Amino acid sequence: MGFGRSKNGTTSYQTLRIRVATESPASVGDFCLPGGRAIHIPQSFTIMINVPGSHYNKHINPKQERDKMSDYPDRYSLRLKGVVVHVLDVEKATAFIKDRFENQDAKITADEMAVVNGNKGLATVGEEGVGWFADKDGGIPITYWGINGSGGYIDVSVDELRTLISDKTIDLADHVRVFGDRLETNLELWQYYAKGYPQDKMSLVNATMVA
Repeated sequence: MGFGRSKNGTTSYQTLRIRVATESPASVGDFCLPGGRAIHIPQSFTIMINVPGSHYNKHINPKQERDKMSDYPDRYSLRLKGVVVHVLDVEKATAFIKDRFENQDAKITADEMAVVNGNKGLATVGEEGVGWFADKDGGIPITYWGINGSGGYIDVSVDELRTLISDKTIDLADHVRVFGDRLETNLELWQYYAKGYPQDKMSLVNATMVA
């Protein structure tokens, strides 16, 4: 439900995450992965898997399909407000990713991810409320989009992440787009994760991470 992450470096393809969510009995059943492998999806269960290919279904681009809050006034009005966090500096993050790839001409743009402080340290959270804190190797993903809706992520260290935090703030209730129960659950998880921990930029940059 938004916490944790996994890696798969066994292919020559770019290995990225795909989210599978079921929110109704009609979506319960077998989900077929590339290569013919099938897994059973129970109702109301969210998983994250790594497969060779696109970061996200190339026909579904959140930048083009972002829902307006006003389209879901009732759901949005029920959200807890007041958990204000900083977001990544898109310009700095994009330049950082291009430097990592050693390709300044790459047609990519970093996502404006939220940076949330909690009991496992800094985490990055996307617009669907899916996010990650550091894995056992200390890497935290920041995601990006390219042409034709393709994209991916790179891992950054906590110290690198601190250099990419902007002065801009946003309420998590406004950062996570409105669309179905899955996103509401993800939002609540990160609001709980942030509870009792400083979210101001000075604390994040100076590593004041305790409650």
